[in-house]
Amino acid sequence: MTNGNVKGTANRWQVPLAVGPEHANRHPTTSDLAEELPAAVHVTSFTYEHGPIPVADITLDLRQFGDSLELEPDNLTGITVCDTCAPLAPEADGLPELIEGIVPVVSAFRSGPGDGPVSVAVGGADGHLSATVATAMHRRMGRHVRVTVEHLKPKPAAKPVCTESARDTAPRSPVPDEAQRMMDRCAAYICTDRRPYNERKARYQVASDRLHRGGFCDRDILLDLGAGGTELDYCLRTEHRWRGRYVPVDGWIDGTDLETWTPPRDADWFAALEILEHLQNPGRLIEMMKRAGRGFVLTTPNADVVDVLAMDSDHVHAVTRDQLQAWGLHTTVHTFYGTPDDGLCGLWTREPTR
Repeated sequence: MTNGNVKGTANRWQVPLAVGPEHANRHPTTSDLAEELPAAVHVTSFTYEHGPIPVADITLDLRQFGDSLELEPDNLTGITVCDTCAPLAPEADGLPELIEGIVPVVSAFRSGPGDGPVSVAVGGADGHLSATVATAMHRRMGRHVRVTVEHLKPKPAAKPVCTESARDTAPRSPVPDEAQRMMDRCAAYICTDRRPYNERKARYQVASDRLHRGGFCDRDILLDLGAGGTELDYCLRTEHRWRGRYVPVDGWIDGTDLETWTPPRDADWFAALEILEHLQNPGRLIEMMKRAGRGFVLTTPNADVVDVLAMDSDHVHAVTRDQLQAWGLHTTVHTFYGTPDDGLCGLWTREPTR
């Protein structure tokens, strides 16, 4: 194990920096160092499928490590000799090395021109795993600088991540019956058996490429309609190193019905991957997405090649390339589902693309 310093940056680790503002929905704790020292590193844990992704200097996506791993922070840091600890599950291989490896990365960020704490976001499919890893990072880096850590509460939480507070026990407004039915329906659909990400990533890679061809950048806000497991965000951040603001919109999150949806806020870009075929009136959604500040991207099965309605019992509309072009989209043909040219990608931009 290293001492956490990178050559040439040891002194920087001892320079306290300013604390950022607290978020009302977070439950912060402090490191073991003196509380009067400003924080140099701020770690936030979150769950990908239960809320927006926090903006951070460094984002760690732990979804590849699986769900509900029963770990303790000391299993991952080597701070104590744990003779009685059970061996790590195979899915957790690499987590201790990841935590150790993040130390020089954070140190490099602290050596940069920024004048605030380095922010690290740790996200997973399971709130327990991301909170455990965030706590382990807190202990590991807290040997050298003051570190603060906070856990965003998943909604609903699969496991308790934060201690109960008066806010948690306060009466909540009931969810309207119609919205609850939509949430239940979408939750059931998203839980159906699906091919793993690596077998489906072509559509996300194509959409990411189209976005960047349209001028997509780190300053942009992207609303992902029918976001599902937020795979598009994963692709953008891991393959394109995108650092913008991603906002998932999906019926299983809040009961959103895309048949009647209207943009609740300004956004630079919209994405609607594998959505049009689920809508009775896809043209309405197209017009709503044209309110984007810069443009939108979509994917859908190619009705000229495959039987769209037979692909999925939830499909109710077959979209052709000619129809997308009639709506004003620049359209390309791709292979998404195993048959050559079985998928379409459409891009609409407010300004001409290069």
